[in-house]
Amino acid sequence: MSDRIFDDDETAARLAASLAPIEPPARVRDDLLAAIEEVEQEQWPQAPEEAPARDRRVIPLFARVLTAAAAAVVLFAAGIGVGRWTTMTSMESTSHYAALNQAQDVRRSTDTMPDGHVVTLTWSPEMGMTAITTPSALRAPEGQVMQVWARHGNTVESLGVYERRGGDYSFVDIMPQPGSEIFLTFEPGSGSAQPTGEPLVVLRVGATDPAPAPSAASTPDSGPTSDGAPSPTTAPTWDGGRSPDGQSGAV
Repeated sequence: MSDRIFDDDETAARLAASLAPIEPPARVRDDLLAAIEEVEQEQWPQAPEEAPARDRRVIPLFARVLTAAAAAVVLFAAGIGVGRWTTMTSMESTSHYAALNQAQDVRRSTDTMPDGHVVTLTWSPEMGMTAITTPSALRAPEGQVMQVWARHGNTVESLGVYERRGGDYSFVDIMPQPGSEIFLTFEPGSGSAQPTGEPLVVLRVGATDPAPAPSAASTPDSGPTSDGAPSPTTAPTWDGGRSPDGQSGAV
């Protein structure tokens, strides 16, 4: 049979139709089906085994995002608990400080340092704000901080480190009560659990009526008598001790 015969499609079709069908051996059929299955698997690859691993990587990442968000909320809440003024920006701080000094019920207490500088405690019960103003020259030595304390009777509590915000003032998270004392000390490192240094100033809270801003014409240790004339008053002493040259009083 010549190869030329198969060059004609019609002739090849007639020849194939004239042949009797032959059942292939079972082994040949199985090998052929196996080969077809292998080709189909190569044409349609299955999803890589790494896909589930990728999904597993996505879940922890999402969980970390949620955890970070929750941690941020906790830290923010903790910041509010420790001191609600710690997250205030410089502009907000300046605005709040100006509003505090213009409040109708603003109250002040001052103390004069031995060098003549005056420290002022300003608060407003209606606004719920309290600030301490210090001279620019009053700075903690290197390796120390200036810490604020409150004394109520025999109890002393820390109000945190004095941090200037937008000026020579710092907000403190306390509402002064009559009989309380607010004082500042230099403490080592990042602060102390109890005051270890001598008080730099002692701001005593005594007056319950709103007070005007201190002026040069008045002195911290003087107050009006019933006829309007100023008369000296004796300020209570602080058990922790302070310089005998300092003066204190409430305006």
